[in-house]
Amino acid sequence: MTISSDHREDGARREPEPDAELLVLRSRSAEARDSGDTAAEEDLAADWRERLRELLLRHPEPVGPIRQLIEELRPAPTGAAGAGTPRDPAARAAVPP
Repeated sequence: MTISSDHREDGARREPEPDAELLVLRSRSAEARDSGDTAAEEDLAADWRERLRELLLRHPEPVGPIRQLIEELRPAPTGAAGAGTPRDPAARAAVPP
């Protein structure tokens, strides 16, 4: 019996490698952006938000570190209300989310 490369030795379907999936996503996003197809770009983002949400529901361990990374990468607020807001996560620790 011949098993195709998208199946494991036990016959179960092999999940795509995350790196390969991300490369495909990046390529599709770039194509959508380059062609001005904002609907396709938004659909791709929505699909990946849902996949990430499901993954974190199954494996909640990285939620804290991911939240911290998002906060570190979030652009600093502009204007009077956000002026002088520290970007250092330790300095923001007392600020409620």
